[in-house]
Amino acid sequence: SSLDRVDDDGFVIIGPAVAQVGRKYAIDVETKDVVDITGCSANEESFSSGVLDVRQDMILAWRSSLLCTPSLLIGRLSKTTPIEWTTLIESQVTVEDFLVDVMRLESNVLTQKEKDFSAIYFGPKSGTNVPLIVFPHGGPHSASTNSYSMLAAYFGKLGFAVLFINYRGSIGAGEDSVKALLGNVGTIDVSDCHQSTLKALEKHSSILAKDKCILFGGSHGGFLVLHLSGQYPSFYKAVSSRNPVTDIAAIFPISDIPDWAMVESGLEYSPTAELDGKTFDMMKKMSPISHINNVTAPTLLLIGKSDLRVPPTQGINYYHALKARGKKTKVLVYEDNHGLPKTPHEVDFAINTVLWYLDCIDHSIPSR
Repeated sequence: SSLDRVDDDGFVIIGPAVAQVGRKYAIDVETKDVVDITGCSANEESFSSGVLDVRQDMILAWRSSLLCTPSLLIGRLSKTTPIEWTTLIESQVTVEDFLVDVMRLESNVLTQKEKDFSAIYFGPKSGTNVPLIVFPHGGPHSASTNSYSMLAAYFGKLGFAVLFINYRGSIGAGEDSVKALLGNVGTIDVSDCHQSTLKALEKHSSILAKDKCILFGGSHGGFLVLHLSGQYPSFYKAVSSRNPVTDIAAIFPISDIPDWAMVESGLEYSPTAELDGKTFDMMKKMSPISHINNVTAPTLLLIGKSDLRVPPTQGINYYHALKARGKKTKVLVYEDNHGLPKTPHEVDFAINTVLWYLDCIDHSIPSR
């Protein structure tokens, strides 16, 4: 959630993720009233929006979706009249003849109290034999929203459908959903991703190719795609994983957020904590490395040499473990950090990811 300072009329402006979209709210600091200033109905899911800046009673905001680039909006906030947004820069369509399908699901595998999660499907309105890229977000306590994604637009223009998954543990669905994941990483998040994939294949069966499901994700999303590859080895045909967590026990003492390993494993964190044998084994079992013997899908690893969050040894060690087992794999190493955010690197890994997919499945890039 983004938080902007109080304006002159006594409002705090926030921009949280709610369910599958980003929305804007104004909180009156005197009355504590919360006003939705997104400019649409509360159940609107066709776009997301967020706050860029606040100056006195003027708010600069953006609005976008997977189907269109961001537009730039400005509006005046008042305690007496609803906000009216004026568009300064219009949006543009990202991919022609695509649709967005927000899917709400309930876990059919586990008996936890919190069972609800969601996914966002982005794919063509027509066609056949379309490959599906399963793309879980990182964090894990973040969320995918129906907002502009350069990678989604890129994949879409090359003829792929994309599935974004807000597995249990994602934000925007309540605190119970966030806490449900603690102690269950590698289990409920993985099953939610696979169930979402099966649901997308069912709903869009006339368009999608069931034998062309492929995986892409970074950080905890990278952790998940490696898990999916290991837990469902005949189902997913190719993997591209950016700076993935591969071994929770091994990352605990070397990450810049060591508390992550403890908390996601369901344990209390202390700066003086040390792993005993039981804890070490438990973390190992929660990690993708525990399923490496099952992996059959060709696996591309995208590694940042300067990554302090998930140090490069995580991905490199996983690469060597695959090589030692005779699995098809490749590693690309960049002079970059966790997100590989430098433009040349982002372009490079996007291109190499698609080339990797094309080497693993039969797919023709559409002419546009």
